Amino acid sequence: MTQTPKHINFNFNNLDNINDWFDVLFKEYYQSLCRFALTIVPYENLAEEAVQNVFVYLWEKRKTLLIKTNVKGLLYQSVYNESIRLRKRRLQNKNYEAEYLQQLLPEFENSDQPDLDFIKTAISNAIINLPEKCRDIFIMRRKEGLTNEEIANYLGISVKTVESQMTIALKKLRTELTPIIKHLPAILILLEIS
Repeated sequence: MTQTPKHINFNFNNLDNINDWFDVLFKEYYQSLCRFALTIVPYENLAEEAVQNVFVYLWEKRKTLLIKTNVKGLLYQSVYNESIRLRKRRLQNKNYEAEYLQQLLPEFENSDQPDLDFIKTAISNAIINLPEKCRDIFIMRRKEGLTNEEIANYLGISVKTVESQMTIALKKLRTELTPIIKHLPAILILLEIS
């Protein structure tokens, strides 16, 4: 089995078997880099995206990239930088969503349409009206940001059951919120932040 080099001073293009080396590098560091990224970006999907982006970049630049440093240090610094970039992007998106909601407010106030407080109340009531198991899983997934696997482990059920209960919850919410469906963009944003 190929050993992961700790210090390198060469161009990837000079390696005899870059695929084996890259596989070993990925297997050795991927999980720990994801855990590290999760300390910077508190969302599992963004943490994984940061790590994947770094590995994709390394692979794409393998023919021209010259590394004269500790590989582990390079990976962690790159994941740190990418995590910060993704975190800033997420905050920027949240700001855009807040601006969008502010633009919707005058539209709600100047019409006979329900206001945001009405929509928030409707969403809260719809969630409360879910069957207990659906509600618990929905809250863990959407509000607490747990993955299906984490929910399954916590509740001692299968991932398939979690997925099934989420499907049921979303169908019930869609049905109950149909009367205010014309406010769907605001509802989606509020479900994310409420």
